[in-house]
Amino acid sequence: MKERWDWGSVDGPMSGYRYGAFGLTIESGESISALEPSALAFAGPADVEISEGAVRLPKDAQIIDGVEVSVEGDSYYLSIPGCARFQVVGGRTIVVQVDRRTTRDEAHLYLLGSVFGALMHQRGILPFHCNAVEIDGSAFLFCGDSGAGKSTLAAYFVERGFRLLSDDLCALQFDRDGRLRVSGGVERLRLWRDTLEHFGRSSAELALVPGYEQKFELSLSKRNSAEPLPVVAMYHLRQADLEREAGIFRLQGLDAANSVTANIYRRRHADLIGAAPFYLSTTARIVADIPIFSMNRNWGLAHFGREARAVEEHMRKMVEEMASTRV
Repeated sequence: MKERWDWGSVDGPMSGYRYGAFGLTIESGESISALEPSALAFAGPADVEISEGAVRLPKDAQIIDGVEVSVEGDSYYLSIPGCARFQVVGGRTIVVQVDRRTTRDEAHLYLLGSVFGALMHQRGILPFHCNAVEIDGSAFLFCGDSGAGKSTLAAYFVERGFRLLSDDLCALQFDRDGRLRVSGGVERLRLWRDTLEHFGRSSAELALVPGYEQKFELSLSKRNSAEPLPVVAMYHLRQADLEREAGIFRLQGLDAANSVTANIYRRRHADLIGAAPFYLSTTARIVADIPIFSMNRNWGLAHFGREARAVEEHMRKMVEEMASTRV
């Protein structure tokens, strides 16, 4: 049985648990079960402090993407009825008020998703809705609409022995040399029962994803503190049809830019925050910096193995080409 809890009110900053995720150091007064506490001392204060307290929404809150949101000064407010309220201040502080009717895990789904997405928009970090996979120290991004097959493809790479940096939300930034790098978030997979069975895994010991009856959470690692990795390419998963031939095709110009902006995490929330100029300029830099491909898929697991092998081969060739240019 899951623990039910309420954070209540606390005066002053909290300390106790320290984590690394999304390229940020995080200090929280309560444990975050999806992350592994850091064993290393931070050099200075944490990038993000999470504390508990009452969160009162401004009167002008509006519904965006099914949740209540509002912006007042440098504060962003997010409310999920029956679950939790969050206040994100200046890209550094998160205040949380959890509803008595929910669980810690349910609240953390939003904390490690929409809430950190908003915080990154405030900090000038691009939150990206994608899976990130590491091959030989380089990262590849896989994005697409819900149901496009991102998590199934991520499961394939995990079975092949690759490291999954994140299954849902990643942080993108350009380093001092102008190279796009990605920092992962939570290393876990959320898979439907038939997908688990396809890979020979049982759902018997796995927890259900809150709000789903046949979707399960598979934890892979809780390291979350690896150095940001250079991004080699991005793949936009789409359904093949009469107008879109199956296969992998390079996107250029506006098509490439649209693939990036379509997968910016909580982009409508970013518009409310005033982050549109930042994410549009960053999109232009991404399109100029890395190749972007459309991976047009035939829906269904019957075609999946062949398509997964094809994209793996495509990725390996890119890594080999990069290595040869350094010689």
